[in-house]
Amino acid sequence: MTNTLEYRDELVRAVMLGGKARLLAVTARDSVSELVRVHALSPTMTVAAGRWLICGIFAGADLKGETDAVNVTVQCDGPIEVLTTVCDYGNRVRQSVLHPHLELPEGENYRDLGALFGKGVLRVTRTQGEARPWVGTCDMLSGNAGDDFAYYLTTSEQVNSFVSLSVEIDRGGVVAAGGLLVQALPGCEGEDLDYLEARAQGMPPLSFFLREGFTAAQLIELFAGYSDVEYLATEPVTYSCPCSRSRMSRNLIALGREQLTELADDPEGIELVCWFCRTRYNFSQTEVRELLASAR
Repeated sequence: MTNTLEYRDELVRAVMLGGKARLLAVTARDSVSELVRVHALSPTMTVAAGRWLICGIFAGADLKGETDAVNVTVQCDGPIEVLTTVCDYGNRVRQSVLHPHLELPEGENYRDLGALFGKGVLRVTRTQGEARPWVGTCDMLSGNAGDDFAYYLTTSEQVNSFVSLSVEIDRGGVVAAGGLLVQALPGCEGEDLDYLEARAQGMPPLSFFLREGFTAAQLIELFAGYSDVEYLATEPVTYSCPCSRSRMSRNLIALGREQLTELADDPEGIELVCWFCRTRYNFSQTEVRELLASAR
């Protein structure tokens, strides 16, 4: 089946088995393409970072307030070292990449990226309203984003989960990207749970279907099989960074008077670069001194 409609990133929410299982599906080609453009990613890093970008979208799907956000950080002893994905309310996602140009050794398959990650820790921080941030962590299993994120959801958030991800590339860039998250909700047991597990074990890789243009809703149908699906919402997904000159000014003030005084002594001024969108902000010495004067 080929979808001839214009490609658009989206998140689709649904339930099946009478509400006993939740399904989220994402198509994210445009968002991953923007990630590649912003960070000038190598092909290998396009796949590695793109998969975690999709995990970040899934992690942000439960945000309720306009100021809510979730931070998904991978810290590892492999060459990647750290990847940080942030998703704001409204499926607005962004990512910082420490080593954007990494490549696998010649002859290795980019579908198995464990060598780039090695051993590590996955940390998810949820910020919602005025409440204290909630932090969950787990060890990484393999460096496979889908397996590691599913393990986190199952062990740290106590929700049995299945995650399938795909980022497909060719010489022209990102061909397709997307993912599927299925979770067993309270009350899902016995035959219902057996059905979910059987569907998860028999689920083919998403790569072929995404290349064929499957929509997020069609990915859900692919998993559900003969089970009735209730679709709840379809929402846009975008790669978006909220940085601004005023925000960078506040960050400088937050450094404190001692460090800001040192920066104010530089006649060349300073340049700040956003880690998520690579936008550069230049502050002259006069502007830094004005910020120093306003700092407590």
